[in-house]
Amino acid sequence: ISSNYRVWYPLMEEDMELWAPLKERAHIVPLYKGRSFRHLYHHIRGTILTSHPLTGVNWARPACVIAKRLHRTKPFDVILSRSFPAGLAAQYLSKRFDIPYIQNWNDPFPIQMYPVPYGSGPSAQISFWMKRFLRENAIESTFLTFSCERLRDYMISYLPEGIHKKSKIIPHIGLSKSCVKTQTKANDVFVLCHTGWLPAERDPREFFQGMRLF
Repeated sequence: ISSNYRVWYPLMEEDMELWAPLKERAHIVPLYKGRSFRHLYHHIRGTILTSHPLTGVNWARPACVIAKRLHRTKPFDVILSRSFPAGLAAQYLSKRFDIPYIQNWNDPFPIQMYPVPYGSGPSAQISFWMKRFLRENAIESTFLTFSCERLRDYMISYLPEGIHKKSKIIPHIGLSKSCVKTQTKANDVFVLCHTGWLPAERDPREFFQGMRLF
């Protein structure tokens, strides 16, 4: 269950055959934004369902509706939450059906707590509701997975004590069939390929400024 079809349907034609088997199993739930009646309706219903009045909860309720229907058809063994707001749905479903769930983090969360200069660091001021979610999510999840030790150690510094014991490092896995066609050129140009997205907290200018120091 995803809010973005591109997560499951890569735009590169050579990758389509890798993801085609998942097409019938992928369910897209739009993440409503803005000040529309639909947004407000799902936000209120999502808050009642999860008890977390956070941005993104409007996605959690319709996602839970689909998940409950799928679970009745074929019961889940485990729930994997890749990021936020998926954790809101995973936390509710885990309690509702007594299913273990894994919370995965690929980046620091929330964005206010990104390391300086991208954010304000672990001591950043966040809302009471976000603090509550972080604490419950960390305590109630069966495992927390991180993409590297550096990220785990950073996030654990502001999560409840003892979380380290149930954390695991799951490195990113590169597909053997790459969607990037590499070319070798005999020159002094350094080529860097970034396959992720670049929101404000991932502004690459700081990275390039750092490289100039060497």
